[in-house]
Amino acid sequence: MAEKNNLVTSTQGIIKEAMHKLGFDDGMYELIKEPLRFLTVRIPVKMDDGTVKTFTGYRAQHNDAVGPTKG
Repeated sequence: MAEKNNLVTSTQGIIKEAMHKLGFDDGMYELIKEPLRFLTVRIPVKMDDGTVKTFTGYRAQHNDAVGPTKG
């Protein structure tokens, strides 16, 4: 889990630096630094050989201001 947090923290730092260089204020950064919603699903699938494998899917929604999100 620590590796995941490092990736998130690192990515947020890159986004914050880019927004600063583009002239955006910290308020705008606060709006986009984390998703509005984050959905995680686990789907068990029976494989051809009879074993069951579980696959994990993710969906992040960052902004729904102009209507339903796509993706």
